[in-house]
Amino acid sequence: MSSSREQFLYGAIVGAGAVALGAGAFLATSGLWCASRRQPQHDHTRSLDHAPRHGHGHGDHDHEHEGCGSDYLFRNFITGQYAPPEELALYPFTPKELIEFHRKCADVCIKHKQEGVESRAMEVGCAAGRTSFELSRGFDSVLGVDISQAFVDKCNEIKRMGQTEYWLPGEGELGETKIAHLPPEIKRDRVEFVLGDACSLPPLGQFGCVFCSNILCTIKDPHKFLRDTHKYVVPGGTLVMAENYMRHGDAAEDKSSRLGGYK
Repeated sequence: MSSSREQFLYGAIVGAGAVALGAGAFLATSGLWCASRRQPQHDHTRSLDHAPRHGHGHGDHDHEHEGCGSDYLFRNFITGQYAPPEELALYPFTPKELIEFHRKCADVCIKHKQEGVESRAMEVGCAAGRTSFELSRGFDSVLGVDISQAFVDKCNEIKRMGQTEYWLPGEGELGETKIAHLPPEIKRDRVEFVLGDACSLPPLGQFGCVFCSNILCTIKDPHKFLRDTHKYVVPGGTLVMAENYMRHGDAAEDKSSRLGGYK
C-alpha cells in the first residue's frame, strides 16, 4: 500500500467524509465505508497466493474466551444475526439498523463487485457468520475468520445443518428457544470458517472483497489493521467496513492506539 493509500484509509475512518485519492475511491454512508482498490494498468493477471486457510478475527479481546466471553453474549450474537426481522422488530430497544444488517452489508459488497475481479470474499471478525453466509449469494468463495473458537465451531455447525437454534428473550429470565433456517439462496458449500486474529492474519492469498464490521472498536491496534488489510485485496477489489465510534475492553484503555476520539 502506498502512503497515499494509507492516508486515504485513515481519512475514511476518522473523517468519515467523501474522499477520492489516487490509490482508490471512497464511499461513506451511515457508518459504512467502501474503499475500492484500483487495478494497475500494467497488471491484469496478478497471481494469487492460495495459502492454507487459517487466521484470526476480532483481535485480542473477550471473544477469545470460551463461549465468546459469556453464554449471554454468545447467545445474543446468535439471536441478533439469525432471528427473523419480524421478531427483532418486536423489541423497542432493537435499533432499526440491526434488522437485516448482515444481509444489507453483504448487498453493499456484492454491489461493488467488479467485473473480472477475483470472486472470493473474506469477512474478518465473522462472529456467528451470518454476513459470511450472505456473501455467498454473490461470491464463488467466502472465508469467515474469527478469534473465538466457539464462534468458528458454531459457524461450521450452521454450515453443516443449514439452521441454528436461537434464544428469543421474554420477561426477565424467561424466553424460548427457536430455530432459524438459512435462506435458500445461501450457498453453504461456498463458505469456510477458520480461527484467526485480525491483527495477525497469516498469508491467506487475496480477495476480491474484504469485509469487516465493528473491528476497529475492539482490537488493540487498529492502525496496524488498516496498514495491513490492503495485502488481502486484489487490484480492482474492495474493502468494506461497517464501524462505530465505541471502544470496548482492552481496546478502550490505550489512547495512543486509537484512530481518534480523544483529547
